[in-house]
Amino acid sequence: MVERQRGPGRRVPLIALLSADGISAIGNELTALALQGLVLETTGSAAHAGLVVAVGTAAGPLGGLFGGAIVDRLGHRQASTIADPTLAAVNVLPPLVLWLAPPLRDLKKIDPRQSA
Repeated sequence: MVERQRGPGRRVPLIALLSADGISAIGNELTALALQGLVLETTGSAAHAGLVVAVGTAAGPLGGLFGGAIVDRLGHRQASTIADPTLAAVNVLPPLVLWLAPPLRDLKKIDPRQSA
């Protein structure tokens, strides 16, 4: 018969999981905020920054809609193993595109107050 572990050591995996999830959530929110600032800084358009917010907001329900079917098909462990590196790649793409495409840096509109 297998004896179940009791005491504070049993909660360590749960605390580690919740800590990792919290850190990940904070990182995702900071990335979303930085992306909005990046778009606003490079384009000078609040409308473009608002579009970034709208797309980011729409991604949540769409992910939830299809995410359940993917987890059912692949299993929770494999889906998580695929989703985490994918999210990391998606978070790296905007600065990478901006770095690789220098003309995008010049999209900021010229301020008429500075031209003389």
